[in-house]
Amino acid sequence: MPPKRKAAEPTAVASAAAPSIDDGATKRRSTARSSGGKAAKFSRASCTKWFNSFADKDEQDQIDPEGIEKLCKSLKLDPSSSPEMGIFERAKWDIAMGKIEVDSSAKLTTYLTNEATRLRHPSADPEFRDIASFAFNLCRSNPNARAIELETAMAMWTILYPDEHDLGSHRERFCEFLASTNKVKVINRDQWKSAPEFWKQVGNNFKSHDPETSAWPTLFDDYVEWAIKNPPPPAQ
Repeated sequence: MPPKRKAAEPTAVASAAAPSIDDGATKRRSTARSSGGKAAKFSRASCTKWFNSFADKDEQDQIDPEGIEKLCKSLKLDPSSSPEMGIFERAKWDIAMGKIEVDSSAKLTTYLTNEATRLRHPSADPEFRDIASFAFNLCRSNPNARAIELETAMAMWTILYPDEHDLGSHRERFCEFLASTNKVKVINRDQWKSAPEFWKQVGNNFKSHDPETSAWPTLFDDYVEWAIKNPPPPAQ
């Protein structure tokens, strides 16, 4: 059972949310649909009941880590693959779910599935970069931190770039490299922002990468050297 954590201070929450996700994205109506194809009507009462099903019995205006674990299971997500991120507060939950018109785990599953598909399209790259930046801020140990723990970064990368994502195989190899070295303990913002673009540009054979003229963070030069020396096993 995950340990309980205190709610984040309002200033910390505000800092974590900057830069914010594009306003146009947050104002979109939910893409969740009923089985009949009609838009499922949002119910504030249903949203409240849904929140209550995960809420802390002692602090009923928040969902603690144990409740978040239950929420993940209701969404058929593995909670162990997600970085520890404290609690969900009722007020912020109401605002967020109201914007996307989601009031149940089934609707949230549909919404997340549709959003994941949409965000893989090249036209969504700027918006996805905002989401990745938000994820970095969310994972910081405090609002002033300039880096996040390595294990947390790798877990969040796995969420943002799963196996089925175009960059999934690159992310997997990069994380394999990071796990194999004892030199790297944290990932800073520059490394976090640069990694996806680096994965896109270097390709699978790394021929386009020249460490002598590279402007990438040194960590990426080390990765290329490791990847060339440790090629993946041939596909079965």
